[in-house]
Amino acid sequence: MTIDFDEVLPYIGEWGKYQKLVFWCICIPVCIPCAFHSFLQVFLNAIPPHWCQISELKVGGYEDAAILNLSIPIVETAFGEKTFSQCLMYDVDYESLLSQNVTWTPNTSWPTTACVNGWAYDHSTYETTVVTDWDLVCGQDWAGMMTYTVFSFGNLCGNFIFGFIQDWIGRKRAFFICLTVEIVFGIATAFAPGLISYTVFRFLVGLTIPQIFVIPLVIALELVGPSKRGFTTLMQCLAFSLGLLLLAGVAYLIRDWQHLALATSIPFIAFYAYWWFLPESARWLLATNKVDAAEALIQTMARVNGKQIQPNLLQNFIKEKELLVNGSSDAMEDTTRTYTVLDLFRTPRLRRNTLLVSFIWLVLIVITCK
Repeated sequence: MTIDFDEVLPYIGEWGKYQKLVFWCICIPVCIPCAFHSFLQVFLNAIPPHWCQISELKVGGYEDAAILNLSIPIVETAFGEKTFSQCLMYDVDYESLLSQNVTWTPNTSWPTTACVNGWAYDHSTYETTVVTDWDLVCGQDWAGMMTYTVFSFGNLCGNFIFGFIQDWIGRKRAFFICLTVEIVFGIATAFAPGLISYTVFRFLVGLTIPQIFVIPLVIALELVGPSKRGFTTLMQCLAFSLGLLLLAGVAYLIRDWQHLALATSIPFIAFYAYWWFLPESARWLLATNKVDAAEALIQTMARVNGKQIQPNLLQNFIKEKELLVNGSSDAMEDTTRTYTVLDLFRTPRLRRNTLLVSFIWLVLIVITCK
C-alpha cells in the first residue's frame, strides 16, 4: 500500500523555495531543446526560389536575373500569379544563340523541357538547405514532406517508448536518455551523407519529441501542490513558445543547414549538469516502493523550504493508512501492479481512445510542419 503524495505536500510546502528552484532553473530551460527540434526542419528543409540551371549562360557571364529572363518560361500559379517556372526551361541550343553575338529575347513559342542540368537557387535567405544540397525539388519535392512525416511518426513512437521507460526506470533517468538521443542524432543530422540517413536521424530525434518537454513537466507537476499545477503547465508552455522565438533568431543568424543542426544540438550538452540537481519523482519512488529514497527527497525539500517535519514522515503516513485499512500495524501486503504500454489496449474503450489520440496527434504534427 502506498500513499498519495498530495497528502505529504502540506507538510513540506506546496510551492516553496525547493520547487521554485527546480522549476525555474531546470524545468523551464529544458523546454528549449523540444522547441528547437520540433520545428528545426522548417529551416533545414526550406525550399528557396529556384530555376533550371543553364550552364551555357552561366559560363557566358550572365547574371541570374538575365538567365531567368532569357531561358525560363513564365507560368501561372494556382493562385493566378505569373512567375518564372521552377521546373521548366526553354529547350533551345543556347550555345548557338550565344555564338550569334547579338541581343536576343526568348520566344514564348519555343518548346520547353524539364531541367536537364540541375537547378540554381536563390541564396539570399538561406546559404544552404537540405533541399539545395540534394536537389529535392520538382520531381523530388515529395522527399522533404516525407522527412516531416517520418519525424512525426517518431514523435508517436517516442510517446510509447519513453512513457514505458519513465515508468520502468524513473523520470530522471528517462529524461537523460531522451536528452542523449536528441543530442547524438541531432549532431548526426549535420553529417548525414544523403536523404536516407538524414531521414533516419530525424526519426530518431523525433522519438524524443515531445517527451523531452513532457518529462520535466511531469516532474514539476508532481512536486507542486494542486493550486500551482495550472500555473506550472502554463509557464512551461510559454517557455516552449519562447524557445520557438529563439529558434527563429538562431536560424536568422546561421543560414547553413549543417551549422544550424549543430548549433541547435551541441549547446544542450550543458544540460547534463542537471544530473546532480534534477530530483527523481517522489510519486514514482512511492509507486515503486522506494520509500527510503522518497523519504530522503521530502526531507531535502522540507529543509530547503524551511519546514520542520518528522524524521520518518512517510513511514508514519504509511503506518497510519495501514491501520485505517487493516485495523492493525501488520506488515502491509504489496499490491502494487506494474503497468505497460499494452494496458492502453486492454479494453475496447482504452483501445479506441489510444488509437484516436495517436492519430489526431500525428495529423496535428503533420499539418503544423506543413
